[in-house]
Amino acid sequence: MTTPLAPRFTDEPLTADELARQKTVACLLKARARSHSPSDRIALALAAALVESNAPVATAADYPGWAEHIAAIQAANHTARKEAAR
Repeated sequence: MTTPLAPRFTDEPLTADELARQKTVACLLKARARSHSPSDRIALALAAALVESNAPVATAADYPGWAEHIAAIQAANHTARKEAAR
């Protein structure tokens, strides 16, 4: 498998967000290179590719009603914790 990241060299200064993203990708690729587990290498390469792409994997529009569902679960959890604390 080839490395998903090729450093981008430009004359423009990097923004703090871009620098952080590049450092994250470099860290993931370094961990992949040091890993002895094939499944870990695959997971780290995929994670690096996702961070490198800098594109949303999914948005709330892709899953209508999901945000409300999660909010309801969180509210129920909060209520249950309050009841348990009594």
